[in-house]
Amino acid sequence: MVVDVESTAHGPLLNPILPKETRAIALKWTLYDSTLNTVPLFEIDTAANWGDFSSALEKWSWPTQNVVYADDEGHIAYHAVGKIPLRPAGWRACHRRQCA
Repeated sequence: MVVDVESTAHGPLLNPILPKETRAIALKWTLYDSTLNTVPLFEIDTAANWGDFSSALEKWSWPTQNVVYADDEGHIAYHAVGKIPLRPAGWRACHRRQCA
């Protein structure tokens, strides 16, 4: 099956796969943003301590991930990293077509 996808500023329209939906529904995902393409894997893999590891994670510019840190001194940590789409007026306003 071939589906033509229309792209908008809010992401691709999902309507071709939702035939009964009358509203325009778009899926915005940071992975589709070509300006967000930094994944500092080398810096993460070569970090010598939590400070280095945490600094490397600040450069993460792709969708969210759960990251766990552990070292040979018994330190462990959890960090949620990534970018999420911001909707300044909130989801409800976008649902009511009040967002730009």
